[in-house]
Amino acid sequence: MTTEPTFDLAGALPFDDDANVPTPQKPSTALLGGFAYIGEGVTVAQFRSYVQRYHFGRVPPDYVVLHHTAIPSATWARYPSGAVWDAGEAGLSEPLIYQKRLRQLDSLMRYYRDVKGWNAGPHLFIDERYIWLFTPMYDVGIHAAQGNSYRDSGGKLHYSIGIEVVGYYEKVRWPAAVARNVAGAVQALHDQLRTFGYVDKPWAGGISGHRAYNKPSCPGAAIVPSYYMPIVRGMGDGARPPHPGLTHYRVLKAATGGATIRAAPRMNGAVLGRLHAGEDWHGEPVTVAFSTTVKGFGTSHVWIRSDDQRWVFSLLLEKVRD
Repeated sequence: MTTEPTFDLAGALPFDDDANVPTPQKPSTALLGGFAYIGEGVTVAQFRSYVQRYHFGRVPPDYVVLHHTAIPSATWARYPSGAVWDAGEAGLSEPLIYQKRLRQLDSLMRYYRDVKGWNAGPHLFIDERYIWLFTPMYDVGIHAAQGNSYRDSGGKLHYSIGIEVVGYYEKVRWPAAVARNVAGAVQALHDQLRTFGYVDKPWAGGISGHRAYNKPSCPGAAIVPSYYMPIVRGMGDGARPPHPGLTHYRVLKAATGGATIRAAPRMNGAVLGRLHAGEDWHGEPVTVAFSTTVKGFGTSHVWIRSDDQRWVFSLLLEKVRD
């Protein structure tokens, strides 16, 4: 009988160790003996379905904070010491891997609750297989000190979704499978909530790394906005997972010179991508009916909404199939 490796959580999540500072909270019911915890791993498709029916309450989250765990690390992104999330899994079936990792997630919960004395933690842990539901997304989590939540000058509460990416990303980037799961989680939240955009921005309305608040080393030196923003937008490293309801198109000859997709209706808006004649493209159904959505700049520039890159001027695209 194989003995499961010891899951050494000494010094776990070192970049979050001072994340529990006084921040505003919503009315909520903590689970599991005073700690707000779910404990379930889901696929991207399951997470999207979960989010679509999730009750966020009258004050939904309106920004996202990305982290790396460091401890536990992963075989693809090792920390010099401590627990390794996917260690000892050679030869295990998928159900056994799931159960092993769930026990480890439970151990993390107990570490937060019993060692740190917290009543919540990050909302999601993401590895190469699953999106792990940790603290309920209704609740303000504990993961980024002042980046957990705040009240603006008008007294309105804002809070973030804290996402822990399993591994130590100081020198290596997310593997493709991890990137797809991170992108899938962020896209599902964005599509349902519409409270934040695909913009590199701390606090309400954007997506940022933990470094924007109190930890310069998190989510790892290799995970910078120029790397992760295209991924979460679905435009980098093949990160966009299959998206229900997308339509497939072919780029028309009108884009022969390359149409620049910009993040604002002005010539100096941030470039999100380019279209070239004959390329395949997929996204939400396009339209010319939204005069506020599409602005033409001759034949070489078009504008799409800054919070959703999947709307494109339909004169550049020919529908192929749903």
